[in-house]
Amino acid sequence: MALGRVGDRLHALIQQNGQNRPLTEMATVTSPEVEDVDLIDPARGISILLLIDEAMAHARIGLGWAYEIRRSTTALELVGQGIGNALLLRSSVQHLEDSGLTFRPMVDPEIIRPAGLLSRRGQLDGAPVQALKSEIRKAAIARMRAL
Repeated sequence: MALGRVGDRLHALIQQNGQNRPLTEMATVTSPEVEDVDLIDPARGISILLLIDEAMAHARIGLGWAYEIRRSTTALELVGQGIGNALLLRSSVQHLEDSGLTFRPMVDPEIIRPAGLLSRRGQLDGAPVQALKSEIRKAAIARMRAL
C-alpha cells in the first residue's frame, strides 16, 4: 500500500471581480500573489491561522488581513458576496466545486494541516489498523529523510 501526503491543503477562495481576475485564471496560487488582496482572517486561536501565520513568517510574507471571522462558513458567505478573499482548507470548500466560487490550491508556501489517528487507551488495534499505522510511519520516515 502506498500513501501520499496525509493532511488538508490550504486553498485560496477568490472573489469574482476585475481586481482578482489574474488569480481566478491561475491553476495554483502562491503567497506573493495574495499579499496585496483583502483577506478574511480566521480569528486568533483558530488552528488554521496558526499554520498560515507560521508559514508566511517563515517565507517573510505579510498578508493584508481585512476582516476577522470565527467560522469558515462566514468566510464562504463573505467571498460569495464579493466582500473579500479567504484562505481555507480544502475540506471547507470541496463541496462547493459547482457553486461558482473560485478556489485554487496554495503551493508556495505549501500549507498542510496534519491529520492524526487516534486509538483508545487499553484497546489493541486490529490488523488492518496496525498495517495502516505502519505504512504511515514508513511514509513519514521516508519524507523526513528526503528533507
